[in-house]
Amino acid sequence: MTPGTYKFPPHRRGDTFNGHMFEITQNDLPVDFTDAEIIIQFKSTAASKPVLQWLTSDGSITISGAENNIINMAPKTGEQMQINRGVYKYDLQVIHANGITNTYVEGTIEIVNDISR
Repeated sequence: MTPGTYKFPPHRRGDTFNGHMFEITQNDLPVDFTDAEIIIQFKSTAASKPVLQWLTSDGSITISGAENNIINMAPKTGEQMQINRGVYKYDLQVIHANGITNTYVEGTIEIVNDISR
């Protein structure tokens, strides 16, 4: 399976990230994420430490929708967004209840400097 690509719009350093929602389908059918573990991390490289992350285990990712196929990223406050200017990579990795791991979405987000600090 090849992950879909989503490039977040540029985001100003320090501004609150208002969250995001991904509705996942495969072959035009909803993918059920009931009891799945989901992780999204923003990193400068694949090997670097995450500068931001969302997890189902800490409640920063929730699942919704009639088919349990909508992944919701919680907002991050301005203080949490005080990260260095740059382009960060991310992917959306799911470990399903049956143990199968899939990456459904990947992409980038650019953090730009704000003027007022």
